[in-house]
Amino acid sequence: TFALISLLKFVLFALLEVRYLLIIWRWRHRDIFASGWGEVRRHLSRMYLYFYGGLVLGLVVILNTLDNLHLFVLLFQAYWVPQIVHDIRAGSKAPLEPRFVLGISATRCLTVLYLWGCPSSVFSGELYPRLARSPSIGICVAAVAMQTLQLGV
Repeated sequence: TFALISLLKFVLFALLEVRYLLIIWRWRHRDIFASGWGEVRRHLSRMYLYFYGGLVLGLVVILNTLDNLHLFVLLFQAYWVPQIVHDIRAGSKAPLEPRFVLGISATRCLTVLYLWGCPSSVFSGELYPRLARSPSIGICVAAVAMQTLQLGV
């Protein structure tokens, strides 16, 4: 069912993506490890507080504005922007493998295309409530255009 898939997705997120964030944080803050484990624990606790606090706050905001969920979805499609900004600041030319970037972009865009493009999706109103403004070809076109623009940069 949908609840089981959501639970498994969260477990996958908690195990892999947060671990990936921790690896990146550790690489960027190597100097903290010289200060001792107390300092590392304090900085790491602050990072987890900001991360999970932002996650909970974001969920509360989204739940209170479900009529504008499509705007949040389109905003979340800009996930390559931080990498683009970092590459510009660092002067990197092509730090990521093109196959990886295309694969991630395609799989993350498929969810939007399914939920707002398919008239008989899970959120069609029969099993779960209908998503605001679904089905909508405009939202699908905007998501694909946003992906194309980010990949073009």
